[in-house]
Amino acid sequence: MSAIKEYGDAKEEGDLIEEEFVQHCEDYGWTLLDLTGRFRNNDGAPIARNKTKKIKTPDYMLGKPPLATPIVVEVKGKDPVKLDSGDEYWLDDIRWEYFNQIHHEFSVGGLMVWKHKPYEVNDIDKFFCASAEYLAKNIHSYHLGGRDRNGKRSHVYTWKTEIFIPLKEFLTSDIMSGGRYPFFIKKAQKWVEI
Repeated sequence: MSAIKEYGDAKEEGDLIEEEFVQHCEDYGWTLLDLTGRFRNNDGAPIARNKTKKIKTPDYMLGKPPLATPIVVEVKGKDPVKLDSGDEYWLDDIRWEYFNQIHHEFSVGGLMVWKHKPYEVNDIDKFFCASAEYLAKNIHSYHLGGRDRNGKRSHVYTWKTEIFIPLKEFLTSDIMSGGRYPFFIKKAQKWVEI
């Protein structure tokens, strides 16, 4: 895994990536709801609330007619890691769990979006994505990974890069989904799960 960035540097980089993601979505006719709003946990992270729990929220909610339900989206700067078994993406288990919790709690779809370096270059072709359901079915490994921001080692999930599609393809395709069930896009007159 990569070296840990200082929080301020990581946030600045993440904000830049998210701003570009928002612009690409708007350019292709999508509507976004910023989920980084009023309700926050003790660390300042956005959360959803109900009577019994606080749920950390992903970055955005995305929608476009005629899609029946919105999609919660988590956006990260992430290059694949080169391993003997091929290129893989990884995500620590804490982020994977909170990403999944919100889309299950609200019965909406989830989309994980990653941008490759260079992050400061505006290029939609550097963004890749996959649905939460497709990721859950295609976990390649789960193992002890690098250290988190507090120095503790964390477990990570990994996925082969070939299960991800370009974000541009997602934003411009006919999409079919039944709420928090798998997403399908139309490719060569066939519905293909993403």
